[in-house]
Amino acid sequence: MSTILQQPDSLNLSGNLKKFILSTTTEVTFILHKGETVILNEKYQPGADGLVSIDLQPVIERLLDLVIPLTSVNVLEQTEGTGDFTATIDGGAPIGFRVIKGGVAELVDLTASPWLDLHWLTWQPQTKPILQEAPEWLGIYPLAAGSVMMTAWFTDGTSYTGLYTALAAGNLYSINTSWSEVAEWLLNLKGLNSPDAHTQPAAWDVWFEVGAIRKTPIQRYQLRNSGDEEHLFVWVNTVGGIDSFSFTGSMEQDEKLEHKNALYQDDSIGEYDLDKPREIRQGTGYLDPKESFWIKDFFYSRKKMVVRPDGSFRQVAVISSKILTSSENDEFDYEFTYRMGIDFQILNLERTHAVLPAPEGLSAFFLTDLLSSLTEASYHQSLIMAVQSPYAIGWQKLSMAELWGGALPTLIDGTTIRIINGKLVAYGGIGGGDVTMIDLVKSYLDSLNIAYNDSQTELISGAMLWEHDLTYQSTDTVVYKILGVHYTAVCTELTLAAADPNLPRIDIFYADQYSNIGILQGTPAANPLKPELPETMVEAGSVLLAPGALTPSNADVERVYDEHTPSEWTASEVHDPDVLIDLDCPVEPLSGTKRIQVSVEATVGAQDHYVGELYHGGVIFKILSPTAGLISAVEDTALEVFYESLSGGSPYSTGARGTAIGTGKANSDLLLAHPRAKDHAVKYCNNLIVGPYEDWFLPSEQELNTMYLNRFAIGNFATKTYWSSSEVTGSHDYDTARCLRFSDGGIFSRLKNNVYAVRAIRMYNDLTDPPDPNADSYLTTENTVLSFVAPEAFPVRDGILSLNIKSALPWRDNSMIRIESFLGVTRTGSVSMSKLTNMFSYRPGDDTWRKIAIQMYQLAPTQNTLDCFRITLMGSWPNHLDLGIDDIRYQHGTVEGTQSTQEGRPQTDYHFVEPADGLRMLFTTRYPYLRNTTKISLNGVRQIIGDYKHYIEYNDQIYFFYPPELTSGFVIDYDTLVAEKN
Repeated sequence: MSTILQQPDSLNLSGNLKKFILSTTTEVTFILHKGETVILNEKYQPGADGLVSIDLQPVIERLLDLVIPLTSVNVLEQTEGTGDFTATIDGGAPIGFRVIKGGVAELVDLTASPWLDLHWLTWQPQTKPILQEAPEWLGIYPLAAGSVMMTAWFTDGTSYTGLYTALAAGNLYSINTSWSEVAEWLLNLKGLNSPDAHTQPAAWDVWFEVGAIRKTPIQRYQLRNSGDEEHLFVWVNTVGGIDSFSFTGSMEQDEKLEHKNALYQDDSIGEYDLDKPREIRQGTGYLDPKESFWIKDFFYSRKKMVVRPDGSFRQVAVISSKILTSSENDEFDYEFTYRMGIDFQILNLERTHAVLPAPEGLSAFFLTDLLSSLTEASYHQSLIMAVQSPYAIGWQKLSMAELWGGALPTLIDGTTIRIINGKLVAYGGIGGGDVTMIDLVKSYLDSLNIAYNDSQTELISGAMLWEHDLTYQSTDTVVYKILGVHYTAVCTELTLAAADPNLPRIDIFYADQYSNIGILQGTPAANPLKPELPETMVEAGSVLLAPGALTPSNADVERVYDEHTPSEWTASEVHDPDVLIDLDCPVEPLSGTKRIQVSVEATVGAQDHYVGELYHGGVIFKILSPTAGLISAVEDTALEVFYESLSGGSPYSTGARGTAIGTGKANSDLLLAHPRAKDHAVKYCNNLIVGPYEDWFLPSEQELNTMYLNRFAIGNFATKTYWSSSEVTGSHDYDTARCLRFSDGGIFSRLKNNVYAVRAIRMYNDLTDPPDPNADSYLTTENTVLSFVAPEAFPVRDGILSLNIKSALPWRDNSMIRIESFLGVTRTGSVSMSKLTNMFSYRPGDDTWRKIAIQMYQLAPTQNTLDCFRITLMGSWPNHLDLGIDDIRYQHGTVEGTQSTQEGRPQTDYHFVEPADGLRMLFTTRYPYLRNTTKISLNGVRQIIGDYKHYIEYNDQIYFFYPPELTSGFVIDYDTLVAEKN
């Protein structure tokens, strides 16, 4: 009679299936059934130790299989992936158990059930960037009936959460989480009329819950752009699910054709057969550490498929592989060679049944190589085409929606545009049907939610400043873009050609694609026009020269601050405590003898902590509050040490079972008090002294995990395993503790007499720790203002405020300077400088004077004159700051027209004209003006002139593509005709 010492659990993973171990002195008969089928019927003799060991894992593993779905289904029950088995020993009572295909390494002290209850069947990263066309599946074996829930995230910032599918208990499932399946789910929920933005997610989260309690981790998918090399593979993973990944490395095919020849009796030769052992070499592309460990599952899998361009699957077999690793950058690159499972010696190439159009361009160049291989596409607004500017090298892409948005305004004059079944349709003429026009088209294009390519040409920051006579100088940098491409030009001094003695002239400063600044000279005329710039240039300023003029006719300069003399604007200041402002600082002025100094000298500045900061003996890796957090030692405290000795007599259990953040210190105190643990891992932490800090301890499991997550910020970690201070809970607390492997972040339970590394940590507290004079600190400003009041009002038109600034210290993320214009006590405009803006191309942290210029239209002014500027420090500023300001100038044009106030709204000499159709699309002025001199801002946003931009000038009137609202904040600058001035 035999005794069962060990047997499989009622529910098992095939890779972790326990053996039958029997104690007997006689022969044992063992029969295994799968359903009604006999799988094994054998007799076993006991060994010298009186034991019989029966390993069923190799047998059962081959009886289970997972299906990779070849068609689109929402949920697939993997009936072949599980099996119910019955074992009979010596004719005794049957022993039943269920096995699921898959396995988990080092499933210490756990049966399959607890693990299955809390996991998806995959090791893929929890946040997984994927292609839109990638097949995605999540495996799960629910122990209780529940719901697969999903949150879809959309590009407009909204989201939708709902039930994706319901699952019964006790079955192995593969859940289709591909983008196409999720989009169809949303479309069925929201209806066909829902905007694409709410049925086409950019990211989605998936989890399984039972009774509104989440069981699994959240799996997130997020769309990414396709690269030059994308090779999709799908495989059955080692834990009982289906995984997929797109390898971005290069692919190379080696046909290796072997022709079989025969020599016939007439001495002729012919081919009678062909061997085609085609091999394909595939690189994975560079992988991050988490991806690199997960992708090993691909190589372990025995069922792999490649996804063909048409979406079909073909089984492959890997015949060799190698791994290239760069530990310096944590980059991994795998390469493998595979063959097709079935490789026919016949072809199946794509053909189209569309009617071929008449050939075009027979006498001109056309892109034969590019176009001949493409099939015809059905119309959709998101289709893209390749386009090229005649003035630029290289190709760009244009969507159908952008094409309609750009070309349509020139096509609809006198034509009614309707949206029918989601398409733009032109029919009839004026008076025919509903007059929807461009506003309806704009609404439709906006609803497409397509990211438009940046193709604008505009000046971003910088200006040309008048120096003397006919000489101008640019700011230190001029930043601009031409056809969407950004450029930077450096400080340049230019002198205009002499004025014509009889006629006025307009010249233009320009910046080009070679980062040059130059002058385009206009033609003298009684009513001169600006010269027209080509597409490869952007305007950086314009100058009007009167007949015989020795200085510009549209540029006056006011000295706001230079030497703080009565001839300048009246300067005053207020400041916060610990902020000093010296309007007459003699230290290192830009020129002359004085500058403005704004200095911050806080006696006790607020501490500014961040992860990765070197502070109080180590590196901060966790911030618990504004004044407290956790610090890691900068290097390993010990390399190969026990957690605890397992010899010398019990007790071995220490009670150090805290795992959460904040429990490492209590764990360490328990270890220090334990006779078997006090001389091992915890001792090295307790003995560590760094400067005045000697309160180091061994981190808990989650504290150590946080160190792993921030390992690059801390630095000096190797791919070793490190002890935590947390021993396991349960029957093995006496001999097992938790550790973390820094090569992949895996957390394991290991015997305490294994040798692993140790990294000590400590808790800092700014309220009790001794102060650190080298720590970063800052001061928040609330009332630090510089004011400059003019003796009279000056025009806003063509206005440019320039100043020189320097700051040796970098600014904080929320350091901000607000620059405001005033007329009397009324604020008329404002603009801010901070890290979140382009800072007008100024970069603090360099103790060198830099000149910046602010165009008045950037302040979105509400009046056409001003008499005061204010410079306000806002947010928080680094302690020990020395901010220098010098040579403040205001360059402006002259005043035209009158200004009055009606119902509190400023009015100037321009007004809207109401066309017959009622659309506010026109506006005119009471004075003739020079074409191409308009500078218009709408609600503080500069309007761009040009075809398909914001407005055009035509027949001495201005036409807007989109009618401004009646309540819009509207400001315009322009130059009037010289004849009108006279």
